Amino acid sequence: MKDLFSSSSDVHIVESAAQAKLLSDPTTVYYFKPFVGQSKALSVAATELNCHLNTLYYRVQQFLAAGLLIVSHEEKRKGRAIKHYRSVKDVLFIPYTATPYADLKEGLEEQLKPLWCSLMEGLAQTYRQHGIYGKKIFRDEHNIVMTMQSPSPDAPSDLNQGLELGAFLSDFVIFLSDQEVQELHSKLADLMESMLSHGSATAEASANKKPYILEAALVPYWGV
Repeated sequence: MKDLFSSSSDVHIVESAAQAKLLSDPTTVYYFKPFVGQSKALSVAATELNCHLNTLYYRVQQFLAAGLLIVSHEEKRKGRAIKHYRSVKDVLFIPYTATPYADLKEGLEEQLKPLWCSLMEGLAQTYRQHGIYGKKIFRDEHNIVMTMQSPSPDAPSDLNQGLELGAFLSDFVIFLSDQEVQELHSKLADLMESMLSHGSATAEASANKKPYILEAALVPYWGV
């Protein structure tokens, strides 16, 4: 996964508290994304986001006032011209020291909270629809203790269980050498890159498809 612009002249380093606050709020960033690295009219962006035009207009005025958006050009037509908006630079870098959070951990928690909420809601809806009402704790053939959602006590206990659900979640703690971590990191990165090339990032480009959360994590375990 690469950004499209590598030149330092295309990077805006956020230093003001106002800009950092806006770009540290996941809800606010949601409305900012359509304009990052591309020009877009309000009506087109509102359709992509599936939000009311007035809601997006309010957000865009915030971004303009904070210096995060510019009017890239105006599309001439009869009556009032249509304004197209674009991020002030194609890449924005927000140092964690500029954000309003007490420390890095708090900042990460706030940024990840909407993702976790969406993840839990998607799992809960799927489990309800397919009658999954419990979980199993067991030791597998690799001597790893697993926790797995299950429709019944005697249902198969493997990672391919429930392919028909269209939902998958698995996590565990394993011990790896530095070399194994690098190899696994590379495999996960390749998988994510591959899925990005197969999927579509917008509903407009995704006829007959449904949105899914795809998340990968590989981090040192510090205990609970």
